[in-house]
Amino acid sequence: MINPNQEWYNYEISFFGHTIPIFIPLTLVFLLVLVLFLLIKKRRKDTQPKNESKESLVTPPSETKDTTASELRKLEQKQDEIKKEPQYVEKDTLSDIHKEIESLSKNIGDLNKRLSLMYSFSAHLKIISELEDTDKDSLNTIDIRNRINRLIEYAGINTSVLNPRSLSLKGNKIDDDLLKYITKKMDEFDDLYKTVVFKAEQYNLIGCANLLCNRHDDAQSFFEKALTANKNMADAWHNKAVCLLELESRDDALTAFKRAIEHDNKSYYSYLGIGLIHLENNSLEQSLEFFKKATICNPCLPDAWFEAGALLSNMKRYDEAIQHLNNAILIDASDEKAFLYRGIALSAIGRHEEAFDSYEQAIRLKPDLEDAWYGRAVELSYLGLQKEAIDSFDFALSLNNQNYKAWFGKGLSYHYMQKHDSAIKSFEESIRINPNYAKAWFYAGLSYNAINNTEKAKESINKAISIDERYKQKVMSVEGLKALLNENA
Repeated sequence: MINPNQEWYNYEISFFGHTIPIFIPLTLVFLLVLVLFLLIKKRRKDTQPKNESKESLVTPPSETKDTTASELRKLEQKQDEIKKEPQYVEKDTLSDIHKEIESLSKNIGDLNKRLSLMYSFSAHLKIISELEDTDKDSLNTIDIRNRINRLIEYAGINTSVLNPRSLSLKGNKIDDDLLKYITKKMDEFDDLYKTVVFKAEQYNLIGCANLLCNRHDDAQSFFEKALTANKNMADAWHNKAVCLLELESRDDALTAFKRAIEHDNKSYYSYLGIGLIHLENNSLEQSLEFFKKATICNPCLPDAWFEAGALLSNMKRYDEAIQHLNNAILIDASDEKAFLYRGIALSAIGRHEEAFDSYEQAIRLKPDLEDAWYGRAVELSYLGLQKEAIDSFDFALSLNNQNYKAWFGKGLSYHYMQKHDSAIKSFEESIRINPNYAKAWFYAGLSYNAINNTEKAKESINKAISIDERYKQKVMSVEGLKALLNENA
């Protein structure tokens, strides 16, 4: 409704569901008229000289009676040229018009973007101005709620429940200065804000935004205020637990997660958070139980399926792990870690081609994923492609040259290719990084034995046995090594 006492330039109109100041469409119309005027003026200026030249050429000289026959022929040739000239003028003019239209369209597009940005920028400044210029005692709860809500919307704050697994992927686009202003204003309006439901919801939102901006103290303060306004708010209990988990207060976080579940037994992120805490405490069965509860509450939660699958793989329950990881990938095919862990599980049960494909998918999603390059190399070695395996091990080592398993894998591929000098260099590099890696000592001994360096072979194999006695059985199962050790006993 129009207020008769209001200045015309403060009027607002509804446009596709949005309320915008009337000066914006008026400005747009004025600019369009100005552009069209300049375009028409330029077009007239470009065409005027050509018309004048035609008239001067078409009009015969005043003294035609004295014109010689040769001059008449020249005049006729010029008239023939003039008859052809309009065709070229039309083409040039049409081309110019197309260029002008394209330029005008581009300018209008840029203008729309600028106006959109100007409106978005000026809108929250207008709300801030209203809040600053208005006596806070004259604002009722609905006024406060609506204005704070609009500021929250313009700041890009829209997260009300935090994912405890992916909180590290913060990368938010929240306007930091605006968030600080909202935080300050909410503190000022605390006593006047009487409607606890709206108050708790907004406090919870602002707490989430502060936590995503790594302001843990402000976040914790707002979660506490939300719970003071509504102690039964499950989301606030959950988010408080996530904040405590970030601060590594696991016991307090566990208590808060449980309070969230008390108020909402379908709080699947809280089940996920409890599972992560039990995993950190190495309580694997309890952790798995809570991950599965999260998938029951929300079958479309890829994080819970992934955590359960990765845990089952570590527990060597590979078939179950593959099923859970397949579900995670079905829901979210952009998680490279799900493909990585599926590759590990597939490799463990001898499905090497499928494992290779899974590692390839992980690398496509994250080309610098070291573990995927290492796994890919292992599968290539299993498939007998040793040269390709060495290339893949080298790439993994280019990402991390302290990966002793990659050095060992590279040495093993050289060993299989009977390039024992190269194999020994790689095994020794693996041992340098991890002197207690029995497998590297054992295979170094095999390579030394292959080049008839029996002293080094005996030394390396005995070192492997001293680290892990299971290698004694392997030595006894290899005839050449058994004889070697017996004759040096």
